[in-house]
Amino acid sequence: MKKRTIGSIALSVIVVVGGGISYFAFSQGKGTSVSTEKPLESKSTPVKSAQNTTAHLISLQAREHTVSSKQAQQYHTIPVITSTGQSKTLDVADSPVVFVSDMDPSILQQLGGGKYKHEPTIVVTWPKPNETVKTELENVQKEAKSLNLKETVVALNGNSKKWITGVPDTYVEKNGKVTEIPGILPANTAYKWTSVFN
Repeated sequence: MKKRTIGSIALSVIVVVGGGISYFAFSQGKGTSVSTEKPLESKSTPVKSAQNTTAHLISLQAREHTVSSKQAQQYHTIPVITSTGQSKTLDVADSPVVFVSDMDPSILQQLGGGKYKHEPTIVVTWPKPNETVKTELENVQKEAKSLNLKETVVALNGNSKKWITGVPDTYVEKNGKVTEIPGILPANTAYKWTSVFN
């Protein structure tokens, strides 16, 4: 009986602390990995999700920031894998990149119905525990299809922590500089994705 009570208290503390860390990641636009355990058959490392933080969403202008010139270089050669297993690289100068997870596909709903001059490429990362990147890619592709999204969906072929601060995470090139926009936009400003991708 005593062991069960201690276990319940420990679990409650972990849940409360975990939620606080997730909120901090996107209220500040920065974050570190909560877990270092790698999913099966995946080169991605779990990072935080913006899920359940909708009450704390901040505006596009407050969240958007320019990536340092040294770090920005890597966003011109993002390693990805297609659904057929083909390896290739993406360049944010050619197409905006939106990193997503099937654990929190809410950004796909925000992108649905939008008409963009520069269609973003959707990059899947952070599979669920015991889920492969291939399975996650298939899940996100199904979700995108159900929303009638025409954007290309691929999977990240690398360590998530090197590329993103959480999911969803968007990278675009503006005036020759790489810009990061972590998280989703507030529902009443979701239309601003059009300005981001134009």
